[in-house]
Amino acid sequence: MAGLAFLTKKDNDYYLNAYKADVYTPAYFFENENISVIEGDVLKTVGFLYMDIYNSPTSKPESYKINCAVKLSIPFRESRTERKKFKGTEEEDYKVFTVEKGSIIFADTLMAETGADAEVFMNYLLGGKLPEDLKYSQVPIFLNTAANMNGIKLGVPMTVVEAMCAEIARNPKDNFQSFRKVAGKTGSEVGYENVRIQDLPNLVSTFAGLAFEDINTAVSRGCVRGKNGLEETPSPFEAVIHC
Repeated sequence: MAGLAFLTKKDNDYYLNAYKADVYTPAYFFENENISVIEGDVLKTVGFLYMDIYNSPTSKPESYKINCAVKLSIPFRESRTERKKFKGTEEEDYKVFTVEKGSIIFADTLMAETGADAEVFMNYLLGGKLPEDLKYSQVPIFLNTAANMNGIKLGVPMTVVEAMCAEIARNPKDNFQSFRKVAGKTGSEVGYENVRIQDLPNLVSTFAGLAFEDINTAVSRGCVRGKNGLEETPSPFEAVIHC
């Protein structure tokens, strides 16, 4: 969070320099207390959030996006719910937490190493719930950062992590197509759709879907492929069977 003019660091805390900050956390984050939870007057949340910064009582807010690979503790004065659309996102419900000038906005940023934060990030990735305006190329970097900051070794080469992230990110207009094929043509790194890793076999090929766990979905999507003349991705299993 270095470089943000409205923050001042003192010891392990960050203080707010601006008149006021509204911190926006997606409402669905609170469905799991390991992701976001309110403890008294402190919000503890995984570090994917938005902030509206007010420099005076009458000024228009400046919006900032925070993507932090660890859990944040945010003391607040008051809270509310609001439906809002930020740049690059769809409109959705948020819980909003207000912090006043001179107050601590990010507390105790020197946290003990724990696998919990890395696990939360991994669950978000595999569950298809990462913010879709997080740059495509940054996803594996954030995963690796979350692991490193918490003393966790993934135990696999980064190329494997990158390949997994590349397949989970899909073309929002055609889930059968991975986003990397679109990004290569447009140069854009946002606008992809995250899918759950459980859904991936059915999107890659009909045979892979049948060999996984959801046969009904595999059959229906196979029919869609056949009807629309979509290209099938050959599965390694098919080559073994044909031999």
